[in-house]
Amino acid sequence: MKTISILLPLNNDTHGEVTQRLTSAKESSSKPALQSHEDLAKKLQEELERNQKASGSKSDGCARQVKEVACPICTV
Repeated sequence: MKTISILLPLNNDTHGEVTQRLTSAKESSSKPALQSHEDLAKKLQEELERNQKASGSKSDGCARQVKEVACPICTV
């Protein structure tokens, strides 16, 4: 990526907005655009397991059934 410098007269408000947009763009470009479906599924599974462990210690007498289902995105 090539960087160029452009000199423009800016007032404080415009300078602040430009700085904020550039910072936001840099942060966005450093992150992956989209998480893969597998990453999201893994993250969800980990969160479900954490919640299950946390709720397991707080048993309220209700039994929960967990059912695995096929993901419509994976099976298409």
